[in-house]
Amino acid sequence: MGSSALAMKLPPRDPYEPQDQGPPADASLPAPTAIFLSGPPSPEADRLADAILAFRPGALFIASDD
Repeated sequence: MGSSALAMKLPPRDPYEPQDQGPPADASLPAPTAIFLSGPPSPEADRLADAILAFRPGALFIASDD
């Protein structure tokens, strides 16, 4: 990964986005979780989601137009 990829940052928050919404400060997931918005994943998509979550645990939302 090049230094330019590491230097990328997210854009600032939308000033009209509510700032007080979101999970409570003490919220946690019992385990890394993949949420497939388009229904059950293919075996390949499921393996890819597992690989991403192994590297970066948390919640992963996946939308596909397959």
